[in-house]
Amino acid sequence: MKARGQVFSTDFIVGMLVFLFILSLSVIVSRQAFLQADSFEQYSELRDAASAAASALVVSSGQPSNWEKLPSINDINSVGLAEERNVLSSEKLQRFSDLNSSNYSDLKQLLGLGKFDFFFSVELLQSSQQLYSAGMLPDSNATVVSASRLALLGSDEILVKLEVFD
Repeated sequence: MKARGQVFSTDFIVGMLVFLFILSLSVIVSRQAFLQADSFEQYSELRDAASAAASALVVSSGQPSNWEKLPSINDINSVGLAEERNVLSSEKLQRFSDLNSSNYSDLKQLLGLGKFDFFFSVELLQSSQQLYSAGMLPDSNATVVSASRLALLGSDEILVKLEVFD
């Protein structure tokens, strides 16, 4: 008697099912890892942009240093709110808030935020009373990174908050 091989034996089918299960599982796991890495990269980019912009606002007077007196935003190279390091100018804060209503996208560029949106606020440290604000509030499903800095405005201690989001 001659023995003939079977093409689809039970062992072959079980082996193929195990192989397909492992292959599917590895595709799902690698996709999840890719999504997490992409999310972390986006968060890092937001964090770096928020930190750099908040520091520049509190430490720098801007370029030119009298930018708040210029009639056109096109003459401003960078925005800074400081009279001196960590001491803010109320005139610069007011001009910054005023520019927000008509030149929001230009203001984003001057802050170095590019594709990100922002909300900026200044509040008294003791009472949390908001003195100035600019930008737009993030919606509930946006990824938001907040950078806060302490400073002085006249003799008042203030908290400068910059929220950057996508």
